[in-house]
Amino acid sequence: MRASVITCLLLAALAGLGIRWATYQPSSPAFAQEPVSFRGAAKVTKADPQQPVLWEKKVESRLHAQLDDARNDALENAANQLHVFLNDRKIQWRPTADFIRSSKLVKKQEDKVVKLDVADNRPEISPPEMHQIVLQLTVTDADMKTIRQEDHKYRVEQRLWTAGRGLGGLVLLLGALAGYMRLDELTKGYFTLPLRLAALVLGVAGAGAVWFLV
Repeated sequence: MRASVITCLLLAALAGLGIRWATYQPSSPAFAQEPVSFRGAAKVTKADPQQPVLWEKKVESRLHAQLDDARNDALENAANQLHVFLNDRKIQWRPTADFIRSSKLVKKQEDKVVKLDVADNRPEISPPEMHQIVLQLTVTDADMKTIRQEDHKYRVEQRLWTAGRGLGGLVLLLGALAGYMRLDELTKGYFTLPLRLAALVLGVAGAGAVWFLV
């Protein structure tokens, strides 16, 4: 009788998790747009005058010998600067360099070529060229709607992940309880106390491992 109750509880818990996962259908990324090009002269993208500007920031990369390194450095810096702005607005989702690259937040980009000075006693060496990417970021009201969509998906994923960990811990606890009940029946109650302690330790340790390590 008790074993059947435990089985019903396990099936109900697994069914509940399956229903939650089935009803969660993440939409495609809203920022899959034309990527930003960094080669050539400065490129300017006009902002929509009908959209109010909520935030503007000029971001520069460090000097790099390779253009791709300067580009990646500028995008990472832009993502960090945008995260600071969004954090003040209670946005938990953290923007990435890929989001900056694929979105329309970059209204102006420029590749500054800097020639470094060399020693006067080495005239045969041509001055090395270094690249510095300059980005002009602008966040409008329409951009914030896209960002809030990403934040909503992130929060849903976090809630599902938390629910999954809690369910995993519950399954381990119920499994330990079912194992204790079965062994207690087989031993005819002669080892009830040791079995209870073992089931308690294994259940709590397993649930804690699932919650904190997974």
